[in-house]
Amino acid sequence: MINSPNFSRSFAWPVLLLLLVLGAFGCKDDVWRGQVATVNGSPITLDQVAALRNSTYFDWSSPSVAELDVMRKQYGDALTSLIAVELVKQHLDKKKLSVTPEEVLAEENRIRADYLAGTFDDVLTSEAIDLETWRFLLHNHLSVQQFLNKVLRPDIAVTPEEADAYLKAHPSEFVRPPWAYFFLVTGTDKKAVEACSRDLDEDGDPVAVQERHPEALIRTVRLDIKRLDPDLGKVVAQLHPGDLSPVFAMRGEFYQVLLLELLPERQAEPGEAYLYIAEILVAEKLQVAYNKWIRNRMQKASIKVAEQLLPHLRDASAP
Repeated sequence: MINSPNFSRSFAWPVLLLLLVLGAFGCKDDVWRGQVATVNGSPITLDQVAALRNSTYFDWSSPSVAELDVMRKQYGDALTSLIAVELVKQHLDKKKLSVTPEEVLAEENRIRADYLAGTFDDVLTSEAIDLETWRFLLHNHLSVQQFLNKVLRPDIAVTPEEADAYLKAHPSEFVRPPWAYFFLVTGTDKKAVEACSRDLDEDGDPVAVQERHPEALIRTVRLDIKRLDPDLGKVVAQLHPGDLSPVFAMRGEFYQVLLLELLPERQAEPGEAYLYIAEILVAEKLQVAYNKWIRNRMQKASIKVAEQLLPHLRDASAP
């Protein structure tokens, strides 16, 4: 489901401590009406805190005494994240960059498309989250992404010197594993598989050969050798490019491999390495910029936390 974005969680404890230092306070009665905090007057409810915590850590089992301490930390994390995201949403609104209802609906439809009909709402129920609260969390998620992309990202750049330094410090990250490229012929009839494989070896055109041998199936495989099925990997390991393997049986079918190419372990090309490095360094810089922005905003904001929750925040801030 939609969990709290990493950018919301990673700064939670330093910011939680900042809340306590700033003396966050609130009305005693608010918590009983469901309001647990306000950020510049905008409320955060207990249902929202519980929903964010459940979407991230939910467990149906009854907690032990020790686990209750963990839960307090989790709820403190969730509340702190919601306070931070509320500051982000208020800034987006001020800059006329707020996420629109249409954008939220479009993302919801995209997510629903990944589920079988009717199962999406069942998953929400299993996580103890009602649909409207989930949409609120989705809106938060999209708001953080909008803030990162439209507000912070334009000011972030990666220099060639930074990329070179990262490459020198992490050379093992840019070693490409050995890959195999081959045709895999399968079928339940051994003779049909053999006939199709011979034709493929001579012709080389899998589309034309497939039309002539509908009783067998030709697949094109390009894959890291370490990710191959162990039995299939043993067969491939014995071949050289251009070799056709003997027929072998596996899981009730017959198989034959026509190996086309083996790519040995190699160092990534500078171009592809630098693209990857840029993504990493931009993400790191965004994290730093986001944390700094939130800390600065919290020092200026009017943040009130229901008095009943302050002891739990203090407990949650303990290491």
